[in-house]
Amino acid sequence: MSCRTITLTEISDEEAEIALLYPRATEEGLLAAEELVRRYPDNPQAHVELARFRIEDGNIPGALEAADHALALSPEHLEAHLYKGIALTEAAMDSADDDDPRWAEARDHIARANRADPDNALALYSFYRAYPNDGQRPEIVDQALEVAYSSVPQSPEVRSAMVNEMINQERYDIALQIIVPLLTAQHGAGADPNAEAMLASLRQYVNEARRESEAEDSPDETGPER
Repeated sequence: MSCRTITLTEISDEEAEIALLYPRATEEGLLAAEELVRRYPDNPQAHVELARFRIEDGNIPGALEAADHALALSPEHLEAHLYKGIALTEAAMDSADDDDPRWAEARDHIARANRADPDNALALYSFYRAYPNDGQRPEIVDQALEVAYSSVPQSPEVRSAMVNEMINQERYDIALQIIVPLLTAQHGAGADPNAEAMLASLRQYVNEARRESEAEDSPDETGPER
């Protein structure tokens, strides 16, 4: 029987305080992150956590400011690039403009995070979200979503995106399979308030596809012209 070596690395009290921000709810975490940034202004991770909570809180300009602080302190910081990319994506979505230059800027930051950690599910999913137009999305971006889904199928956001992508590709049988957990956890951690509407749309697409298939298979009953 093989043995695995476990290495323990001691972290500072400062690092521990910042690490403990992660599981907190948005309102509590936001206040705590703001306090830690004041106490540890030279710690890039503190600014990253503040950016994350500000995104959750809907303060996109504030999130961009925090991410920029983190990048000024650590230009190659993976999460700083990732959360700046996510914040830029949210800002571009608010503009409702597919040509908004922030889409491309968001993809650049998210791609840098992905190169640093190719298996990071959030980076893969965020890269998918940073393409607003389904018709202009490269195949590699769809593949990124599939990898993210295989890594974190328990994420309702990633699962919902996967359902929508399967609908876009007219792979309705797969969409019907993977939407089930969103419907069976309506009051739990995996709940998605849009799941019922998604299912209704999916059933409509399936019925339309079935009618089209039946119409193509039906013989022409009008007979030859005389």
